[in-house]
Parts: sequence; structure tokens; C-alpha cells
Amino acid sequence: MFQHYSSIVTKVFEANAFKKAYFWLIFIISIVFLILGKVDVFGIRTDWKSLFTTVGTILLTSGIFASLLKTIQYLGIIKDELAKIIYDVDYLKNRNDLENYWSMVNNVMFGDKFKDISEAIQKDIKKVYLPNNLERYYKDYHFDIKIERNKNNPDFIEVTQIVTFEVITSEASDGKKLTYRNRLIHPQM
Repeated sequence: MFQHYSSIVTKVFEANAFKKAYFWLIFIISIVFLILGKVDVFGIRTDWKSLFTTVGTILLTSGIFASLLKTIQYLGIIKDELAKIIYDVDYLKNRNDLENYWSMVNNVMFGDKFKDISEAIQKDIKKVYLPNNLERYYKDYHFDIKIERNKNNPDFIEVTQIVTFEVITSEASDGKKLTYRNRLIHPQM
């Protein structure tokens, strides 16, 4: 007989409807206890009224506290899920405003620290460090320069320049001819 009631009670407490109505149930029970503690209805003794008032107050504050915690927890879950969506690589790939988005990030990073030059920093980062029109980059770039006086004519200097690097191309630039040019400009030439 006890197991029968136990299984019924278990089903009630595990039901989704009970979980949804839990806070309202606690609120209503706490109001009933507070009314029983304050109003002289059934000829309840004073010590019982005090007990009802205390239990009603405890239930009311615990219900409010539990609902606030549940709300905070729910907001935290929403915040985490939104962060997953916003920072997802596929989501970012489909955005049409990545330049503006990047500008906002730069403003947050540098705007307050370097107000006078924050725009220049943004332009330099965009142009030099994040160029989106490149189809190649240089890997292992080494630039060695050797400057010596000319042994035959001490009024002249000899400049020996050695540049080594590997060109890494993107898939979009496959088959294109790459040329390398270098020149030395002398003011009198």
C-alpha cells in the first residue's frame, strides 16, 4: 500500500507540470500560511499563529530566492548559447560586416587607451597586418645587407644585398606568374 502511494508521489514530483508550477505552488502555500498566522479564523492558538507566520515567511523568501536563482541561471544559459553562436566560425564566415565588426573590436581594444591615434591604428592593422586582398605571403623572409668601402675607389661604397624567402600562394592565385623586383635608388641617378 505504501509503495503505491510512494510511486504516485514520485510521479507527481517528477512531472513537468509540477516543475513548471513549483514556484507558484510555493508562493500560494506561503500566502496561506501567512494568512493563517495573521488572521484569527479558526481559533488557532497564538503559538501556532507564530509558527504559521514563520513558515509562511520562510517559504515566501525561499520561493523568491529560488525563482531569482532560476532566472539568473536561465539568463546565463542564454548568454552562453548566444556566445557560442556569435563566435562560431561558420557564423563569422557568413557575416557581411566583418570589417565593421573588426573596427568595433579595435575601438574596444585601443579607443580608450590611444584616443588620438586609434583611427590610425585601425587603418594600419587593416592595411598591413590584415590585408584581405592578398593572394600570397612570404615565408622565412631574410634580408641581409652588407655595406663596404670599395677597395679600388674609397670614395664609393659597395652594397651587397641578399634576400631569400619562400612565396606561399593561396588557391585563388594558382597558375599566376609571380615576379620579384628590387632596385636601389641613388639620389644622383
